Amino acid sequence: MLKRERTGLLTLSAVTVVLGAIIVGGVYWLGVLTGRGQRVENRALESSTYESQWRGLLDLVSARDLAIALVALVVLAVVQRNPRGAIRAVLIVGVADVVAQVLKYGILVRPDFAALDARNTFPSGHAVAFSSVLFVLIILVPARIRVLVAVFASLVLGVVVFQLLGFGWHRLSDVIGGVMITLSAVGLAHLVVPPRMTDARWRAPFGFRVYSIGATVLFAAAAVALLLIAAIVRGSRESGLLLLATQAAAIGSVVFAIWFVCLIAPRIAPRRTASTDATGRTVTA
Repeated sequence: MLKRERTGLLTLSAVTVVLGAIIVGGVYWLGVLTGRGQRVENRALESSTYESQWRGLLDLVSARDLAIALVALVVLAVVQRNPRGAIRAVLIVGVADVVAQVLKYGILVRPDFAALDARNTFPSGHAVAFSSVLFVLIILVPARIRVLVAVFASLVLGVVVFQLLGFGWHRLSDVIGGVMITLSAVGLAHLVVPPRMTDARWRAPFGFRVYSIGATVLFAAAAVALLLIAAIVRGSRESGLLLLATQAAAIGSVVFAIWFVCLIAPRIAPRRTASTDATGRTVTA
C-alpha cells in the first residue's frame, strides 16, 4: 500500500467516526428531543403490530449469541492469519455494544412530550448487535467475495430493521442511531489498528457501487415520498404510510452504512512464510 493510500484510508476512517457521531446526534435530537419528531415516530408506531411470539431474526440476539458470534469472527480472522482483523472485530463489537448500553441506560433521556410516560429506547441494542457482527464479517472475508457478503449483509440487516419497526420494538431514530454507532466503531477500530503497508485499498466493482448508491437514493426517495403522501392523507392510513416511510428510511441507512464499511476495509495481503530452497537459502512465499 502506498503511503498516500494508507493516509487516505486513515482519513476516511476518521471521517466515518465523525459522520456516524453526527448522524447519531442528529437523529436523537430530531426524533427524541423535539415534540414534532416524537409525534411523527409515535404515529408510525401506532400502525406496527407488536409481536411477542414469532419474532423472526430478532430471536437471535442475546448476550450469549453475541459472544458466540464474536468468537466465530475472531476464529475466522485467526484462520486467515489476520491478527489485526481479530483485534478490530473485538473493538467493533465491544465498543459499539458498550457505547449503546451506556447511552441508552446511563446518559440519554426521552422527554415526555406526548404524555405517554415512555422509557428511553435510543439506541436500538438489536440494531447494534446485528450491524456489529455483519460489519465485521464484511471486513474479514477475502476481498474476492466481499461484494457477495456485503449484499447478503444488507439484506439480513434490512430485514432486521424492517422487523424492529414493523413489530413495534423500536422507532426510526433508535434503529438509525444503533446502526450509526456501529459505523463509528468501525472507523475507530481502523484508526486504532491501521492497515499494514503491505495491505492494499479494496476497489469496489462498478456494479456494487451502482447498487449501493442507487439503493440508498431509492429508499431515501421512497421515504420522502411516503412522508409527503402521509401529510396529505389523514385518518387511519396516515400511520401506515408513516410506518412504511420509516422502514424505507431505515433500510436506506443500512445500505449507506455498509457502503462506508466497504470503503474503509482494506484488502489484506497474505502473510509471507519463510522456507528454505535446495541450496539452504531462506526464501519467502
